[in-house]
Amino acid sequence: MEDYTGVRYGTVAWGDYDNDKDLDFLLFGEGASGLVVELYANNAQSSNQAPPAPVQPSSSPYSLEDETVTLNWLKPQDVKRKTPQSALTYNVMVGTQSGGYDVISPLATSTGARLLPATGNAERNNEYIVRTNNLAEGTYYWQVQAIDNLFAASTFVGETFTIDRTPTPKFLAQDDRAEKAPALPERFMLSLTYPNPFNLGTRLNLELPEDGHVQAIIYDLQGKEVFRLREEEMRAGYKILHWDGRNVSGEVLSSAAYLVKAVFEGRSGKREEAARRLMLVK
Repeated sequence: MEDYTGVRYGTVAWGDYDNDKDLDFLLFGEGASGLVVELYANNAQSSNQAPPAPVQPSSSPYSLEDETVTLNWLKPQDVKRKTPQSALTYNVMVGTQSGGYDVISPLATSTGARLLPATGNAERNNEYIVRTNNLAEGTYYWQVQAIDNLFAASTFVGETFTIDRTPTPKFLAQDDRAEKAPALPERFMLSLTYPNPFNLGTRLNLELPEDGHVQAIIYDLQGKEVFRLREEEMRAGYKILHWDGRNVSGEVLSSAAYLVKAVFEGRSGKREEAARRLMLVK
């Protein structure tokens, strides 16, 4: 048995790191002589199989008003396998070419094998909203896969959607001339972080249902504050925060796991918190 006394910023994680549909054990940290990475592979015979792929994928029409497209699918039944339908997660990729992922990466190969042992970027939802305000007009290709509790993944199935910003002529009644406001998030959420693990920087998505005060802070696993991303009043809507892996002094931090915690106090007086784990790898 190895002795890892003195390893700091240590973290452990379960995952199917060798893509054989069972869980392995990864130890990661910083020792006196440098980075410590130990993988304990599970070589036992496994009866688990990848879940079936989602079915009947489709896309909502592109919405010019709020610049969104909703991707949706039906959840498959994992009958002969080990994960109930309610526990399956889903992983989405979007690209400008068939099989591409230059818009949203799935961190998986084209055959569906996971490159990162983690739940899917759509989590347990059977829909995924793509905000298109930064995308050019044209046709986009998207695919989705199902992931079980052992991080085994199905093949991808997919469809296309088209962004067309040509306004449709419309005659309005006198009482319908008020401009429609963009849709706002229904609740506060610190949603997907991408990429994660990351090297040069990562993006965090905030959803604010109303105007309010936002505090977003990066902590190490000992609870020490290392960087303050935001401490300000923000308008309601969808916000993107970026972190480049540096501390308050501008120094590049060591490879380790970190925690981002966001606190939102809305104008209505409601206070909410959310946190996400980040992995910095140099």
